[in-house]
Amino acid sequence: MERKLNFFIDNIKKVQACGSEITVYQGSTYAPPFEIEHTKSETHNLDNCENCRFSHEQIIIQIQKYHTTFPYCCDHHVKLINKSWFDIRVFKDLPKMVADKTLYSHHHILNNLDKENWKDEIIDYLEYVIESFGMFPNDCGEPVALSKYISFLIKLQEGFKLPKEVRKYEFRKKYVMNYIKSYLEPPARVEKDLGLLISIYDRWYTTFPFDIPLFSNLKNRFSKSISILEEKFKYNPYLKISRAKLLTTDRLCEQLSNITHQILNTVDTTKLLDEEYINDKTKYKIDLIKESHKVKQKVLVKVFTKREKKYIKTIKEWLVNEEKFITEILPLIKSVKIPFEEEITFKTILSTPQKQTYVLQLLEDLSITVNGKYALSSKRKGAIRGVVEVLREKNIVPNLSLEELNNAIASKINLELKSKLDWSKTSDDYKMKTFKYIENKSFQKET
Repeated sequence: MERKLNFFIDNIKKVQACGSEITVYQGSTYAPPFEIEHTKSETHNLDNCENCRFSHEQIIIQIQKYHTTFPYCCDHHVKLINKSWFDIRVFKDLPKMVADKTLYSHHHILNNLDKENWKDEIIDYLEYVIESFGMFPNDCGEPVALSKYISFLIKLQEGFKLPKEVRKYEFRKKYVMNYIKSYLEPPARVEKDLGLLISIYDRWYTTFPFDIPLFSNLKNRFSKSISILEEKFKYNPYLKISRAKLLTTDRLCEQLSNITHQILNTVDTTKLLDEEYINDKTKYKIDLIKESHKVKQKVLVKVFTKREKKYIKTIKEWLVNEEKFITEILPLIKSVKIPFEEEITFKTILSTPQKQTYVLQLLEDLSITVNGKYALSSKRKGAIRGVVEVLREKNIVPNLSLEELNNAIASKINLELKSKLDWSKTSDDYKMKTFKYIENKSFQKET
């Protein structure tokens, strides 16, 4: 479907977006109307329904009266006369076009109410028909006869009683009716300006403390995925395009506040200190002070909306709490003598030669190893987790974390584990095999 569109630029502005500059064009579009595809069905069509033919004729008669007044019909459409791109000949078949589209829509609704994908099928088609009426630039009025088409379609649907065999789908018909009627309602006053949305996202991005090492790995990710869409892109098979709605400014601020909480909730400073992830506590404290100062300065020199201030408050309080905690604990950490921790290896988790021999033989008998070396594919590493879970339950290995035990055994059999072994079907399978093995050849009996 080839369409000729004219885009009229009213304004061009540069917008900062995560360290880059984006050019945003603002304006409106002229799109002439186009013919639509008729999804003809044997159930409902103009050939087999006398009432539908009568309705088709009546719509033509009513639109013919309106057609004689166009474009002098209203203060908006009359402005079209002086537009160089306006060609009234495009609308010469307006009465038949409106009648066809109304009855085609009516039939498509009735013929698809009982389908499994009724909602997508009907809404996609109606969206296609509505767009087929074209588009006028700002101040030139609605697409010609669009509201009349919607009124005709509502009247047809309300006057049609569903047959007994499909009456159970009355709720589906009501859903479609509400969708159609929404086009006659005044549009809600919500801000969906693309440039404004990008600016709001940029203010959040430059305010969040991504320069703290804890969050530095997220900085690149959030700079490349500006979340300003309300939904995923959806393909319309009739229009043959994919589209998605923009978030409102209020909804974007709410989303950014939620993201802020989600990121900050992942930080457990006490655990990070225990694991020595934060190894330079003094530098971490300096980073917190710097970021806290940065946020305060931004609030002073930039204008934030009331909703944006919600995530700013969260960030400020988190930075203050972190700094206070580090300040209190830093002198204590320096005064505590850290005891030597024994390295966790195959020999330390299996303290006797008998235990070591038993586990190595178990791995051989389950064909996880051959001659003491890992023999399964890289996709079946979960077998180690399954074995370890049982060894720990049977108290053959100490009650350490699965990750520590997995790494100790993996290193013994020349298996490199680059990441944590999560649960899998493989781990479950080998867990069952290990249980059966120990039942038949228990460690206690062997020793």
